[in-house]
Amino acid sequence: MPVTVMQEAALHATRGDIFTARKLYEDAVIEYKRAFALDRYDSSLANRMGIAYHHLRKYRDSEQKYRDALRLRPNHLDAMNNLAVIDYIREDYPSALSRYKAALKLKPNSVSILRNMGACLFALERWDEGIASYQQALALKPDLFDPQPGGAGPAIQMNQQQTGLMNFYLAKVFALRGDKDTATSFLFKAVESGFEDLRMLEDEEAFKGLLADERYG
Repeated sequence: MPVTVMQEAALHATRGDIFTARKLYEDAVIEYKRAFALDRYDSSLANRMGIAYHHLRKYRDSEQKYRDALRLRPNHLDAMNNLAVIDYIREDYPSALSRYKAALKLKPNSVSILRNMGACLFALERWDEGIASYQQALALKPDLFDPQPGGAGPAIQMNQQQTGLMNFYLAKVFALRGDKDTATSFLFKAVESGFEDLRMLEDEEAFKGLLADERYG
């Protein structure tokens, strides 16, 4: 039985997914291009190609594919989220936040959007709002900070100074949840990332129980 055009497109797309899962992003792009040449109306395929480009740090190409996905399906949540990550990389935090808020109106319980929005709010130094966003994400997915599979969509990456503050406030998130071990782990990560303002630690009510821990002696 002859293979149809759509079946051939699906075959290339599946190969692209396999390469993406294995973190072979250049090979994934080749397969996604072949699939998209056969089926230019698949918004999910356009978004997945954008993710592969994103992992290769070809942000202009990834942005174009995310926009293609949104052109084909205006309410494509993953593409909206991924475009916001591009805004974040370019340090256009207000634009990124606007995209996240628009996406959350369509899906209020999206873990990936809540997580990335929390990081964006931290970058804007809107700490309490960022903590609230992370708390919502953790309530939905307690293993939020476990390693993600190779095919996962882009997540926000921060510079060292931002990472130190981010880890400090993530420690606060877990301290408020009563998870002392994870809070302590994030505090150590904060110090390793350059966080030095111990007065902030002493001033935060959430950390009072941690300060008695012998690991801080």
